[in-house]
Amino acid sequence: MNVLFVYSDISGAEHYGARKYYSGIGSLSAVLKEAGHHTALLYLQRALSEKEFLAEVDAAEPDLVAFSATTHQYPAVERYARALQAARPGLPRLVGGTHATLAPEEVAASGAFHAVCVGEGEYALRELCARLEEAGQRPAPLGGLFGVGGDTESVVVS
Repeated sequence: MNVLFVYSDISGAEHYGARKYYSGIGSLSAVLKEAGHHTALLYLQRALSEKEFLAEVDAAEPDLVAFSATTHQYPAVERYARALQAARPGLPRLVGGTHATLAPEEVAASGAFHAVCVGEGEYALRELCARLEEAGQRPAPLGGLFGVGGDTESVVVS
């Protein structure tokens, strides 16, 4: 399975003086690679148009798009997830990170994501990818997951 991680750091270098690295995405990627999956990272340093964003996603040929969001960056993340929802409705969209962990009900209620990861998600994401690869398997339920609505049945991973 090809997983594209999307990390939004729009204007971060101008605001904080440097690009940032969060080890969570690296850890998630390592666990997925160990399980035989392929990963890529789309690091957003500037706002992209919807067309530019979709072109970047399409170039990665993902089977799953996994967004990471801080609270400051969440509006951009939701906007890009909605662009995917409209243009590629069958492409699974997951969100995690500090904002999803601190406000999972708000994020789930947006309906922009198929799944919300709360807290550490390495093993839940690995299991989600395994189930998505199995023909006819639904990604829910996975240990601590529950439906939250949206355009398809969404789940919260805790």
